[in-house]
Amino acid sequence: MLTNESIHFRGIERFSKYSGYAQSFKFEGNYEDLTDIDEENFVKKELVAIDALPFSFIGNRFMQFEKQYIDRELFKAYCGFFDSSGNNKPIATGNWGW
Repeated sequence: MLTNESIHFRGIERFSKYSGYAQSFKFEGNYEDLTDIDEENFVKKELVAIDALPFSFIGNRFMQFEKQYIDRELFKAYCGFFDSSGNNKPIATGNWGW
């Protein structure tokens, strides 16, 4: 993704139950997602994907605290979470790395 890009998915649905994380991740069975459907027949869930730079792999991990990189991450978050309709929606960040 470019610095000013994010990916927005609309109508996402969960299909499985699980436990664990990373190497301990385990399928626990089917999941019936009972989330409401909107007027366009989409499940009322959204997902935003934004990327981050892998500082532990590109040299000095302390580079991430430099202004240019902090600004990049803030701009990515802004692009991903901005809602031009003015509706405030809850955000859950999920699991970050391992």
